[in-house]
This record gives sequence, structure tokens and C-alpha cells, in this order.
Amino acid sequence: MQVLSDWWNQTEPKQKMAQVIVFFMVFGFSTMISGTSHGIPMGMGIIYIIYDCIQKRSLSGFAMPGKLWLGFVVFLSSVVLSSVLLGDKPSIRTAFQYVYWILPLLITFYLGRQADVKYAAVGGAILSLFVFSLDMVYLNYLLLQGQKVALVASGRLAAFHRHPNVQAVLLSGVLPLVFCAFCDKKLRSNKWFVALQVTAIVLGLWSFWKTYCRGGMFAFCMGGLFVLLAAHFREKIGRVVFAFVLAGAVLISGFAFFGIVPVSRGYDDTTRLRMLSFSYDMWKDHKWLGVGLENWREEYMGHYFKEDVVRKAAIKYYMNQLARTNETFSSEKAEEVQKAALQEESKHNMPHNSIAWFFTTTGSIGGIGYVFFVLFYFYLLLQKLREQPKNWMLAAGLWIFLAMSIHGLVDIGMIDKGIARLLYLMLGLTLSYSCVDKAAERF
Repeated sequence: MQVLSDWWNQTEPKQKMAQVIVFFMVFGFSTMISGTSHGIPMGMGIIYIIYDCIQKRSLSGFAMPGKLWLGFVVFLSSVVLSSVLLGDKPSIRTAFQYVYWILPLLITFYLGRQADVKYAAVGGAILSLFVFSLDMVYLNYLLLQGQKVALVASGRLAAFHRHPNVQAVLLSGVLPLVFCAFCDKKLRSNKWFVALQVTAIVLGLWSFWKTYCRGGMFAFCMGGLFVLLAAHFREKIGRVVFAFVLAGAVLISGFAFFGIVPVSRGYDDTTRLRMLSFSYDMWKDHKWLGVGLENWREEYMGHYFKEDVVRKAAIKYYMNQLARTNETFSSEKAEEVQKAALQEESKHNMPHNSIAWFFTTTGSIGGIGYVFFVLFYFYLLLQKLREQPKNWMLAAGLWIFLAMSIHGLVDIGMIDKGIARLLYLMLGLTLSYSCVDKAAERF
């Protein structure tokens, strides 16, 4: 409490307000308990910025080197352009929603230029980890009591009635921030805060495990591994990138070959490969403009979903199960397995791959824009980290960006509004710390 009291008494009111807003924005956008949990702090941020700009009679708080905006401009412009050229009004509206989602980045970037908000961000992340981890502890308790609280048959858990895969992405959006905060000497000197930090991380990792989201776990670990290697071997970064890509290729290849461990629903995760194959066929027929952001499912189910391919895969899965269990073949069971596979694979409304999503819905124009966005900020954050190796906010931002981008290769990624806004929020904080050398304030 003494630390909070000292901060309150020593911080200027405007800086204090900026830190409070960042604290609640990080908490609200990473928990997504309700619309008000992120709407109120975002509204507070907008009011703060308007007031500050009027008082200063300047928009200088948004000033950043032009190249930092390049990735966003190219990506969002390409999505809007392809939608406008396609002429599909619902898709055009959705494209402009994608632009609107970037608002948290503008707010946190501005606030990050007005005050040293990194501790507020870490505090919001820690509170977030406690809140939804405790909710998952409660759900796990109910599950152990025999109550039906899991969202899927395998007992996967997620806080506040969301999908476990979404929960995993949100965790990968805040855990790196708390991990990297251990590099801050000021925070390490406070044993009570370190104890709080360790407890939050343990709860967060346990929650991550209970989602059983292997794509999220893989992305989180790969992002952390890369940042660790990049920070310690920054003079040989080319070799680090090569080793990272090679390890990723081997793991992903093995993952795709063997598939996710199947459950008793008549299918395994080769469904993701089939979806990519069907999506590739869709892209070939709509190479430049795509089918539209609002038309993916209609086109997919109407023209590209192949029932015979799914049935063959289900039968192959069933025969492999028989070989392992030494059971006899049953035509009734075989038909049941095929129906289960068709039911599962026909309910998807996106291809579980962000790159495939943008190439199929916005064509090569939007797809290339998205790939440019990912590669541009990967390179930019990596370059900034090499220039400022002690800047742990940059390390956290790179880790978060990699984890959420890699996870997007096997799941929803930036297609989801909540996930995209959390990523933009963290990018705003990270870029604000890349513009100004605040090393004296941090160490």
C-alpha cells in the first residue's frame, strides 16, 4: 500500500489519469467480461485525448515516425479497397469495422506518450489473470463435482462462457507482459509485488493448460522462445530467425501429419487441412477481390465444402480406431461417425487460418496486405528490440504479437473483434515505448 500511496502523491494528475485509463483498458480488453468492461475505459481515453488536444491546441501526441503507421495503413487500406471494388455492401461495412477496431491502438499510443504507463499495464494484466483464472478455478471445481460446465466434450474450460480457444488467445495477450516485467529492477525490488506477479503467472499458466488449446500453447511458447533467443543473441539475429523458422516448420509439419489427438466425435484435426484445401479452391475462383468479408460461409458451404472428402476421412479415422481397439466393423457405427464428422465440419464460419481468411474474403489484395502487416511489425519490433535490448516493453510486445499471429495460423486470430482490439492495444503501448527512449525511467 505504501507503494501506491507514494505513486498517488508523487504523480501529476494528468499522468495519473493516463495510467488509470491504461490499467482499466488492459484489464477490460483482456477479460472481455462485458461491453462496459472495455467500453468505459476506452471512452475515458477518448475524453482524455480530446481534452488534452484542446488544451495543447495540438495533435502532437499522435506524432510517430511515419514508418510505424505503414503496416496498419497498407493492411486496412487493402481490406477496404478490395471490399469496395467487390461492391458488396455488407462486406464494405465489415471492412470499415476492421478500421474501427484500431481505435484502442491510437488511445494507448497517445497515453503512452503522455506518461510512463508500463506499470499500469502490468497491473491491469495481473488483475486480469486473477479474475478469469479464479473463474476457471470455480468452473473446474464444478466440473469435479460432476456438473456440466465444460464447453466441449473433452472437458476444456474458459472463463465467462467464452470459447476455450478465445480464452487461450487472451491469455497469450497478457501473460508475456507479466513475464517480461521481471526484467524491471524497480519491480523486482518489491518482494510483495514479485509474489503477486508469480501467483498471477502460475494461475495464468494453469488456466492456459485447462483450455487444452494446443495451438495457443504452441504459439505462446514459440513466441517466448524467439524473444529469448533474440534478446540474448541479437548480434546473430539471422541465425536466430533461421533456427526459429526451422524449428517451427518441423513442429508444424509433425503436428499436421499426426493431427491433434482425436476425441470421440468421429473426426480429428485433419479437418483443418481440409478446410485449407477447400479455401484454396475458393481463392482460385476469386483471386483478386475474394468472396467478401460477409460471404465466406455461404460460398464455402454452397460451392466448396466436399461431403465425399469428409466422409472418406471419417471412415479412415474409424478404421484406425478399430485397429487400435481390435473391435469389429459396424456399418451403423461407420454411418454415425460420418454424420458426426459432417455435422462438425459444416458448422464453421471461417477457415481457422487468418491468412486463408483474408485471401478468400478479400482476395490477393487484402491477403497480401495482411501478410505485409504481420511481416512488417515482426521486422519492426525485432529491429527496435535490437536497438533497445533492455526495453522489456518491446520484448513483451514482440512476444504478444508473435503468439497471437502464430495462433492465427490455426484458429480465429484477428478475425475476431475482441482479439484484434487486444492486439492493437498492446501494439499501441509497445510502439509508444519504441518512439521515446525511457531507459532512465525503467532501470
